[in-house]
Amino acid sequence: MLLVISYQLHLQNTLLSSDFTLYYTLLKQISQTEDCVMPEIDPWDSSIQKYLSLANPLVCKQLQYELTYMQEGRIMFNSSEVTAAGYSDWRSISCHYRCFDKKEGNDITLVYGDWIELRNGSRPNCEFCEVKCKKSFPPISIYTNLHSQVIPLLASPLTHPKPPNVLLFVVDSVSNSNWQRNLPKTLKVLQQDYNSHVFKGFTKVGDNSFPNAIAFLTGKRVLSPGYQSELPDDMSKQFFDDWPVLWKDFKKQGYTTYYAEDYPQFNLFKYLSNGFSKKPTDHYFRPYWLQLYGSFLHRRSTHLCYGNRPCHRLQLEYLRDFIEKYRQDDEKASPTFALNWLTELGHDWLNQVQLGDDDLSEFFLSQKHNLKDSFVFVFSDHGHRFDPIRQSLIGRIEERMPFFSMHVPDWLTKKCSSLSNVLNHNSQKLTSFWDLYVTLRDVLDLQANNSWAQLCENSSNIGIPDAEKKSREYSPRGHSLLRPLPPVRTCDSAGIPEDFCICQREQIVNVTNPKVKSAASALIGHLNAMLADYSNECAKLQLKGIHNAQTFLPNLRMRSIGLDDSYEK
Repeated sequence: MLLVISYQLHLQNTLLSSDFTLYYTLLKQISQTEDCVMPEIDPWDSSIQKYLSLANPLVCKQLQYELTYMQEGRIMFNSSEVTAAGYSDWRSISCHYRCFDKKEGNDITLVYGDWIELRNGSRPNCEFCEVKCKKSFPPISIYTNLHSQVIPLLASPLTHPKPPNVLLFVVDSVSNSNWQRNLPKTLKVLQQDYNSHVFKGFTKVGDNSFPNAIAFLTGKRVLSPGYQSELPDDMSKQFFDDWPVLWKDFKKQGYTTYYAEDYPQFNLFKYLSNGFSKKPTDHYFRPYWLQLYGSFLHRRSTHLCYGNRPCHRLQLEYLRDFIEKYRQDDEKASPTFALNWLTELGHDWLNQVQLGDDDLSEFFLSQKHNLKDSFVFVFSDHGHRFDPIRQSLIGRIEERMPFFSMHVPDWLTKKCSSLSNVLNHNSQKLTSFWDLYVTLRDVLDLQANNSWAQLCENSSNIGIPDAEKKSREYSPRGHSLLRPLPPVRTCDSAGIPEDFCICQREQIVNVTNPKVKSAASALIGHLNAMLADYSNECAKLQLKGIHNAQTFLPNLRMRSIGLDDSYEK
């Protein structure tokens, strides 16, 4: 059994080294000013080189010929693929399609339409359809595939000027540093082509995806260490339909809503929970993934692939279609709020996410014109939580610091000459998902009251009271990133639990230090005491070795953290 131990040494007039003396002096200076001093992390530090590597290229094995594709709402036969498969034309094979979608009442069952004969150019009246083809004789299956399209809703009468679109684009489990290492092309496009601001002090507020997502979608705490949950923790027998998710507020203001997330068995709202009874958004991609992951073709496919194609491209295509069907410059199209979450690409292995860099960078580059006047937030939920890099000090810091970038509409930066300075200032400060939530609420309010000009007037002074007052209208935590952050910010004032606070400093201690061995032995003794009633089932634990040790020097709530009798995933 491997135990990763966090133990805080309480020093009473005993200093471990001269380096520690300097470090403790720095800590006292930080405590006096209170403002967070964020760690300077080298993404390629020598201590983590052994965890960094190139991923094997993603090559999806060809399991079938790509006989069909979707174009402008029609299913078309690919004549070159039909010929390559050995058929004279599409009439030589028998193909049918059927529509499918979510069944109301749970978030796992699908409802299917009747099978319809497929002709070249057939137009399915649904967002998701399945195609199957077989030989005329003998009648054996030769092809199966899924297609998706976005069928735009009729827009309600729009206000003028048209509200800005909002895109939240999440790549799961990617720290700020790991984004620099493994998604450099995408980072370059965001910074150079979108003028996105990358927030160097962005910090998670919960352990895994769910509490962080709920923070920016509802402004509420759930599963947060040291705090009482503000929404139910156990949703295994309830649906999330009544939760105050932010896309409902955007919907009330005339927005068309979108939610897509791959890896359906680990879905934000379905993993260990019950999901939604009704479709939570206007465009909901989960039915597509449920059908795909349950298919025989997917089970035969290369990891990260569906047949001949990488899975992440399929969701990017759906998002691309959504963006293009509701273009910002189309005055007849409704404004949009979209949450696009890619989980599988980055979740299981630190360096695997690099396999999506070309596709992600191409996607954002191709959508530059369509997104230039939208709010575009590209970010992650946390750093990597499972990879061996967490055995290192840098890896544990990275895990707390997800990547976060923000693009504001071009028209707004032109209108507000000081806004870029505000964003530059804020990007260097301690920030979190609470700030993202308040920012989204701010966007809603600014549009509803047509008060963008007022925002420009109030964005010139750093830390002005009006900015704090406005943020408190939306939430007891967080601060709009469109307004100047206070000059002094701590984890406590930012609503970040001490467990995830990056302002607390860690000092490496030699594992041979007697205090380290004493701490480890004390922990083993405590664990054995906890297991005393289970001696017939559990072997007595013994200290086998100590791999590394650090002292934790918190900058904020200077408190002792004892051993806890509970364990959370």
